[in-house]
Amino acid sequence: MKKKNNLKQSSKLTNFQEIILLGGGKLIIDLIFWCKSKNIKTKIITSPRHLKEYHNNKLFISYLKEQKVNYLICDNINSKKVKNFLKTSKNSLNLSCSAPWIFSKSNISSLFKSKLFNIHSTGLPQNRGGGGFSWQIMMGIKFGYCNLHLVDGGIDTGQIVEYEEFIFPATARKPIDFQNVANEKNFNFIKKFIKKNLFGNGNIKLTSQQNYLSTYWPRLNSEISSWINWSMEAIELEKFICAFDEPYNGAKTYVNNKNIVRIKDVILSSQDGPFHSYQNGIVYRKGLNWICVSLKNSTLIIKEVLDEKKNNIISKIKVGDRFASPVSKLQLSNNRLIYTPSGIKN
Repeated sequence: MKKKNNLKQSSKLTNFQEIILLGGGKLIIDLIFWCKSKNIKTKIITSPRHLKEYHNNKLFISYLKEQKVNYLICDNINSKKVKNFLKTSKNSLNLSCSAPWIFSKSNISSLFKSKLFNIHSTGLPQNRGGGGFSWQIMMGIKFGYCNLHLVDGGIDTGQIVEYEEFIFPATARKPIDFQNVANEKNFNFIKKFIKKNLFGNGNIKLTSQQNYLSTYWPRLNSEISSWINWSMEAIELEKFICAFDEPYNGAKTYVNNKNIVRIKDVILSSQDGPFHSYQNGIVYRKGLNWICVSLKNSTLIIKEVLDEKKNNIISKIKVGDRFASPVSKLQLSNNRLIYTPSGIKN
């Protein structure tokens, strides 16, 4: 039996009086500036953890205050203060951008008149869930998507409204590379959608997702999930380290079983070797601003080794030093993480 939805397979979305953005991140900041330039009334509902995020070295909350946008901070999307915040919104375009709340069917209907949309930057129904672009980097995916879908109470399960597909450049290796491209693509995509449906008489055609193709990946955290397993195959290990590179703090490990360090800016080379797997993690050569670490049948060139104060200590690393991660840390990195609007759930 198909799920029922209050929106028909083809519906008109016209005469919006305002736009309500839910969540946080660079995309919402860009949309705030654009809406202001177009004199579009805008409201923001955000969470405590989004307020602490930095974008271009400035806190998210600072953008909200500087732009004098009407905003609400809440842990619980079902709270009375949310209802009061929205009570004057009669016909709004409601858009979720990295929103941290679980929307129930009842509040989708009562608060948002069954017209709550979400922007998703990977393919659907494949790659539902969180984890940003780290999972995509580990899996070697170079296809990007602007996916706008209805929120129906599930996790990225709602009907597709519109989508665009694009290719990430070959130079994209770190999450920041993917984020910059995806943010620009999604920004232009959402602007077109708003113009068509706010200023015109746009029709939307809903397409149901094919659930038998679905996959789901849980959220990650650069403090907990990033411990390096030096027994990985070389290509997998390189992708894993890249997945926790900028804008994150880097992949974690120990040097000489003493000090925790974070590793960034790596690339594989096949010039030296072959090496035995027992040599994995050993520094066997140093350059002016890089070190060579042996992996089975490959070399990992590292340019950044950061201490706990985020200082690059690569000049202090010696030939013969060894990187390794305790089993207990590797087990910790495999734990499933649950996020709430305030942060990670204990």
